[in-house]
Amino acid sequence: MLQAVTPETKLIFICSPGNPTAKSIPLSDVRLIASSVNAIVIVDEAYVDFSSVPSATSLVSEFDNVVVLQTLSKAFGMAGIRCGFAIGPADVIQLMNNVKAPYNVNKLTSDAAANALKNTATLDKNIQELLEQRELLAKQLIALDFVEKVYPSDANFLLFRVKQKANELYKTVSFLLLILIWYFSFCFSLVLTVAYLLPIPA
Repeated sequence: MLQAVTPETKLIFICSPGNPTAKSIPLSDVRLIASSVNAIVIVDEAYVDFSSVPSATSLVSEFDNVVVLQTLSKAFGMAGIRCGFAIGPADVIQLMNNVKAPYNVNKLTSDAAANALKNTATLDKNIQELLEQRELLAKQLIALDFVEKVYPSDANFLLFRVKQKANELYKTVSFLLLILIWYFSFCFSLVLTVAYLLPIPA
């Protein structure tokens, strides 16, 4: 990533954990990037609650060019309110406030978000249940004859490789209570991700 940076680079986006890889970027790597560039480093942490890698929020007080984005859509289970937030240096946050639409978060969303952030017991319970389901689903996937590999995950979904015909598998099972995504690029021609909406039977 650093090799691609030029003097004209103004923003660098890092997804950690990433989609579709479901892998976190080590905090040491984010620190190296932030300390090596004259640009704003934006760390998208939509799935961070499912990862054992610490949040990059700890770097905000260390660097004046790190902004961390998080959301209530994943671990909080509140995708319907469409609410996220940014943590960063005061001057960068002020610039974001200067250009955002007025009243861009309605009162219902604001109240729901504030209530959720106060209720960490529910958050912890959600995370624990999802981590248990992730492990169970990974075991069940790798036991299938047509699954070649299930990749380690730091998110609430799994990336897995099938032996052949990923498109046919996608079409066959996409009607189930799963979110299944087929990756069309050359390197992902046999790779899919699956997210689980209901508890997986043990």
